[in-house]
Amino acid sequence: MERINLGLINIMPNAFNYQKLLMKSISGVSHEVQLHPMKLVDHVYSSSSEMMDSSPSFWQVIDKTSLDLLILTGSPVEHLEFSQITYWRELCKVLDFASNNITSTLGICFGGLAIAKFLGIEKRISQQKHFGVLPFTSSGKNTALIGSKFSEFYMPVSTWARIDDESLKLKLNESVVSLAHNDEMGHGVLETKDKRFLMMMAHPEYSLETLEKEWVRDSDKSVPYALNLTESDFCQYKRYMEVASPNFFVNWINQHFKVSKRASLSCEII
Repeated sequence: MERINLGLINIMPNAFNYQKLLMKSISGVSHEVQLHPMKLVDHVYSSSSEMMDSSPSFWQVIDKTSLDLLILTGSPVEHLEFSQITYWRELCKVLDFASNNITSTLGICFGGLAIAKFLGIEKRISQQKHFGVLPFTSSGKNTALIGSKFSEFYMPVSTWARIDDESLKLKLNESVVSLAHNDEMGHGVLETKDKRFLMMMAHPEYSLETLEKEWVRDSDKSVPYALNLTESDFCQYKRYMEVASPNFFVNWINQHFKVSKRASLSCEII
């Protein structure tokens, strides 16, 4: 069985638990996936130092391994200006390398916003937190990723920022296409035309339990939400996630697996 090398830049709090959650989301892939967790040198992993201190950097990994795909996770810094983020310059260097050497890079939540910024698309910071399992309307422009049966689907959302529509207009349909839209969140899934970058403004890897724990934590801190939620909303969310949520991670890996292997083969022939 051919193997796909998947890089993971994990900048979420409690990185070990998040990595397990992410691995569950890709468990349905029919190919062998070799995960390569890596760290950003300029990031302080305050809640995950024991795990991440021993992890190689991105540059150490690519020095020894040809990555097929790369995931850039979320991080609770989407409310900050990019210039305030200590590892922003390093991340730009990573994305610059990925744009020419990695078949596809997937950014989740902050990771998606970071890729968008790298491409010249700004974000808009909100005064209230966008949270819940929200409906998104598919544009029908990448059915291999979303699935042809989903004209509308649901994704877990947890963010203080969204794509700035005015900034996106300058890129939309020229170098970037919108794959899904939500009335509250705006453009929820973006992809470059060459498919090198996929930007998710949501958390499709989140479980219902993950959402509930965050909601309880936020409620204790009186975090302002764009939508007022009650316990009964989570019963509805469960149904949405069971019947109308595409498996983005499996679809993304399967979509790019053959492309990546064809590229590898052509390099070997040369």
